[in-house]
Amino acid sequence: MAPNPGKRFDDYAAYLYHILIMPNVTIERDAAAQLDELPKPIKSRMVELIARLASWPDTSGAKPLRGALAGHYRLRTGDYRLQFRVEAGQVVVERAGHRDRFYEEDER
Repeated sequence: MAPNPGKRFDDYAAYLYHILIMPNVTIERDAAAQLDELPKPIKSRMVELIARLASWPDTSGAKPLRGALAGHYRLRTGDYRLQFRVEAGQVVVERAGHRDRFYEEDER
């Protein structure tokens, strides 16, 4: 089920975080805030990526990350990336953003 295109994305974030029934997908608060800052056309594409994660591990296009990010995965849409991890069958969306500096160390 896709969000109503007539609503603002603020509603989409709430839709994804609270309403959309995907018992095996969660979005961290930082990732939700990053999604909110993306350009509107990219937001809708990211929403589609997140919805695809509900069928994990049958999600196509997911690539495992290496090095310090081993154990994490990414999906891409154009120049934008969605980073996630899988814990006990639960998909946790961690980050969303442009590919520039996307894989650099977090400042947290």
